[in-house]
Amino acid sequence: MNSERNVATMRRYFELLSRKDFDGWLDLWADDGVQFIPYHDDVLPPEVRGKAELGRLYREIHESYSHMRFTNVEIHAVHGADRVFARWHPVGRLLAGGEYENDSIGLFDFDTNGRITRYTEWFSPLGFSDSFEVTR
Repeated sequence: MNSERNVATMRRYFELLSRKDFDGWLDLWADDGVQFIPYHDDVLPPEVRGKAELGRLYREIHESYSHMRFTNVEIHAVHGADRVFARWHPVGRLLAGGEYENDSIGLFDFDTNGRITRYTEWFSPLGFSDSFEVTR
């Protein structure tokens, strides 16, 4: 376990997403990394498997913004596990006009190399589905 490394990875995670550096962001993931979205709606899939699909989805989402920032970011290592709990508030200006804001929490699991293997995200899909159309 390397909780300091995992917390640093999460800080980088939000930094890279806010810069739309998807190649750098994908380097944080294990090749077979998976994201679960328990409260998905008709816009998002319930899970996204592998770097290629993660990259496709996140590029599509974030290219809808002129800019995106993450505020109120809290990152906490889970004691005794290669796991991090995070809470954040995304704020973005949509290219189509308007703003997107939400509150999110997530659990991130890491492999022995410090790559993200599993990410479960909880957020309200209501504002998200009003703002985006994602290709599934």
